[in-house]
Amino acid sequence: MTRLLLLTTPELHGPDVVSVQQLLIHHGDDPGAVDGIYGPTTAAAVRRFQKHAGLRVDGVVGAHTLEALTSTTPAPLAPQHPGRPAPGELALAWMLERVGMTADPAPHHCPITEEFRLGDVAWCMETVSLAFKHGANYILGDSLPHPWGYWDGRGFAYVPAFESWAKTRGFWIGRVQVPKPGDVACYSWNGGSTPEHVGIVKEATAVSVFDAVEGNTGSDRGYDGGQLLQQRRELSEVVGFARIRWQQP
Repeated sequence: MTRLLLLTTPELHGPDVVSVQQLLIHHGDDPGAVDGIYGPTTAAAVRRFQKHAGLRVDGVVGAHTLEALTSTTPAPLAPQHPGRPAPGELALAWMLERVGMTADPAPHHCPITEEFRLGDVAWCMETVSLAFKHGANYILGDSLPHPWGYWDGRGFAYVPAFESWAKTRGFWIGRVQVPKPGDVACYSWNGGSTPEHVGIVKEATAVSVFDAVEGNTGSDRGYDGGQLLQQRRELSEVVGFARIRWQQP
């Protein structure tokens, strides 16, 4: 390989990308389709591999990362809790048990906002954070140094802060056409790149169409509705997905 592989616009493509994708699979990770395109899913897999290999986590395939990838001994990324459901699946179950919860009496007043104690603010991200905390015993962002936007013992209350953390940790998988149950979906209603709303995927119903469970939803635009509900979503509404994994030991 004679060039660095990293996320660019337009995305890099070629046989060297295919080789990296195949090497990632060899080491037990999932780069998405082996299509020769260096997109967000492949970059996320590279970041996970770099973290596991003790390399700088930047999603860039340079000399050191390539040397580790081409080692003869695979280093599978085994979960810390073999046989246990993924944290997103456990968080989803917690959300499903609370479908129909309404913010009352104020538009943003409910048990979830009471735990965060941030007042009358949009609570979609608070819902997802507490779903992981109480459903999976997994506090999003609980690492040192603490990431920006992190609330000690709770997680994130602001969607862009969660997105930034998910990308740095290698959990961001981009706009995959068929998300999995438990994936965290970040939305933008105006086609922008900054997420405004968030939920947890329940299931894909078709290519680019899925059902998700979301807090602070129920209105025509999908937020500020004051309820925790299941919603039908399309990929065109999504900035990207995060697939949270158990932390490596």
